[in-house]
Amino acid sequence: MNEELIRKVFPHTPTLQQLELFGLLHQFLISTDEDACFVLKGYAGTGKTTVLAALVKLLKNYNFQSFLMAPTGRAAKVMSSYSGRKALTIHKKIYRKKSAVTPDMNFSASDNLHEDTLFIVDEASMISGESGGHNNSLL
Repeated sequence: MNEELIRKVFPHTPTLQQLELFGLLHQFLISTDEDACFVLKGYAGTGKTTVLAALVKLLKNYNFQSFLMAPTGRAAKVMSSYSGRKALTIHKKIYRKKSAVTPDMNFSASDNLHEDTLFIVDEASMISGESGGHNNSLL
């Protein structure tokens, strides 16, 4: 298994930087570090979402499952259309309502029951680290 597989499913002729990225992604996927995190940054239109969509198609070859998330419903729809897979908002995936029988909008983090799963978050630059002064902020 190598970065050539990513290149084969990538729908365009990759740039030199994208070829370098394919190699870095391959190294990340074969890493034995269970706490590893890969952050992909780039300007708009550089192919980040397209690369992620190609990567999703190959994860089974690396013995990974994947879960696609984005900060907004619109970004999740775009990711879904590129990858052909379901994508959810981050909030929908990681939070649950504390009580389904009350009208309160109090949420808590859901348990992570996934194993060998790569969580892919597109448009992560939209995520704010600020709570906005709200006690029930979800981020």
